[in-house]
Amino acid sequence: MDMPNHGRAAILNEHRLLEFPDGLTGAQCAREVNVFLKSGLIASGCSVVAIGHSAGSCILIQSTEDYAVNQLPFSSLIMVEPPMMTPDRLREEIKKGATFLRAIDVARVRKDIWPSRATAKEWFAKRLPWKRWDPRSLDLFIEHGLRDLPTAAYPELQEGVTLTTPREQEAGCYSAYDDAHISMERLKAICHAIPVHCVFSGINDMMSIEAQKDMVDERVGRRMRSVVRVTGAGHLVLQEKPRELALAIWGILHEDYAQRVHLVKARL
Repeated sequence: MDMPNHGRAAILNEHRLLEFPDGLTGAQCAREVNVFLKSGLIASGCSVVAIGHSAGSCILIQSTEDYAVNQLPFSSLIMVEPPMMTPDRLREEIKKGATFLRAIDVARVRKDIWPSRATAKEWFAKRLPWKRWDPRSLDLFIEHGLRDLPTAAYPELQEGVTLTTPREQEAGCYSAYDDAHISMERLKAICHAIPVHCVFSGINDMMSIEAQKDMVDERVGRRMRSVVRVTGAGHLVLQEKPRELALAIWGILHEDYAQRVHLVKARL
């Protein structure tokens, strides 16, 4: 599911997004998740496994705020590289010049216009982090992460392509610190209600190992059903090691649901 300022949703919402130059909050995106959960599009009785990468983990957690802990809309939660931090940890990370601070600056000024998709692909393929991506990930990004001009942000440009997610919207995603704090607190209750799993990458290029330890600290109630790492990948593990991440998620699903499936088959 796209955030309202990502992918195809960003195109549908492009004029409305001009009203939010600092980006959207996690709470705003969580409301969109709730609209989907209550839409009737999910068949009654189905188990809904929530899987979120990066800020998506925070958004899925925040989407449960209006639910009692014993009536959560998800049967389990899988967080991939969640960017959550306590306020104290955030202050320490900022003092150290955390990577996410540089990501904000880069996002605001990154190149975002190319003459064609072919030219854009050549440009991305030579630069980090895109040159570390699985080739299939880069192909999909060129297809779906770029859009034709003109746009609401560039109405005067008639040729070429630009980013589907505008630069200011991407930068806003990296600076939504309140979402990280709120999610950390809510996670304590969720961990005692449903299975919660955490998938970290093997390379800590966004969140420090200390921040990750805070996230899975059982002493404060954040008890994970499992914590796994995907070796050889950084924060963008989904793009860099899609197969390895898929296998990690498959293992988690098998752990949570395989026995249930076997029991149903046995009754049949």
